[in-house]
Amino acid sequence: MSRVPDESRRRAILSAAKRLFALHGFAASSVAALAAEAGIPVGSVYTYFRGKDDILVAVIEEGWEEFSSYLEAGLSACHDPGTRLGFLVRQALPTLYGDVDLIAILLKEGAGAGALGAKLDRLADLVGGGLGDLARDMPLSFIRTALAVILLGSLDVVSLGSRSGIGIGQAEVAEFIVAASERAFGLSLP
Repeated sequence: MSRVPDESRRRAILSAAKRLFALHGFAASSVAALAAEAGIPVGSVYTYFRGKDDILVAVIEEGWEEFSSYLEAGLSACHDPGTRLGFLVRQALPTLYGDVDLIAILLKEGAGAGALGAKLDRLADLVGGGLGDLARDMPLSFIRTALAVILLGSLDVVSLGSRSGIGIGQAEVAEFIVAASERAFGLSLP
């Protein structure tokens, strides 16, 4: 008899995987360890996922989709480019910074498993299109590169800061991004 999937168990597996992949890395995290962390039998993992690779992809895709949906909804609720930029740097990025486990996984494993290039393209389309006149002289390739540097660089600093005690936290990174954006565009962000 086949097992009936239970969404709470699937979420428990993903939550356990997220913690273990962030802490130990993908390669060092076994399916047995994921199952133990989730409090379920090892065989139950295979009711929801074909293997560890599928779990990694689900963690990245679902985490990124949650952020991307939040970003898209927030940008569409703003009525002018300055407010959109303010939402991006004052709310959306700090929200992402709060998920240090997802950040660690994106930085360690995202390039191979998470189609990072496609995610940056989507982000550039969302942000570039939303900035209107602020970005009129910037080609999409420049916006994509700027977002990659800002996003990946700031995520790396947030991750490093949370794990090493360098004295730079999420708030300091967010403040820097706001100040840099205000200077770059010559405006005060809401």
